[in-house]
Amino acid sequence: MKPLLFIASILIAQGSFGQLNFTNSNFLQDGMGQPLFEKAHINIEGSPMYPRKWCTATIVMPGNKAYPNVSLRYDWERRIWFFPGKEADTELEIIGVPEKVEFDKNCDGFKELSGLLKSGYPAIDKNDKNTFYIVLAEGKISLLKSYKIKATDSKPYGSASVIRTYTRQESYYIYKEGQMFSLQKNNDAFIELLKDQQEQLKSYMTQKKKNVKQEKDMLELV
Repeated sequence: MKPLLFIASILIAQGSFGQLNFTNSNFLQDGMGQPLFEKAHINIEGSPMYPRKWCTATIVMPGNKAYPNVSLRYDWERRIWFFPGKEADTELEIIGVPEKVEFDKNCDGFKELSGLLKSGYPAIDKNDKNTFYIVLAEGKISLLKSYKIKATDSKPYGSASVIRTYTRQESYYIYKEGQMFSLQKNNDAFIELLKDQQEQLKSYMTQKKKNVKQEKDMLELV
């Protein structure tokens, strides 16, 4: 368990931030150019961050402005991208919503997944155009995955500290012909979404004993 670090940024910094070369509209800092933060007596189990460690990525901001070799991680609960601050144990918030972020393939958490995350998809469920999805497969039919983070606080009897437990729930979606579809983890629902390939899918799934309850099988079938 690690102490929780809250970061509250209130003013836009003046000028670019070192080697990152983002414009001054991309950062929040205090009036002295230092990030603001405070620590609380909260112990953490799990994390809202994914990837949990800093990972190198190329980030593309609106206007197709690309910034390579940036250390990033994403808070799925607050939907905020962070990069490391100049001081130890500090991090800064990126202002605005990136169009896409592509992590290095050897990034922690993406060793067996696509390292590509994108926003801008049509709204569905409680997701909007600013929701980020991990792009598992992209083409005429795209397979997307999103995370919802739930935080639960508990306070053991006689303790002055709060334990905050983060749990992560994944959801899958199909994007095709400009529309989003929620993907349920059962074969019939999957086949119904891909009606134009219905017979081929049925035959293939029967022969290969595929089941869309497994992500690896979804990837093979899309």
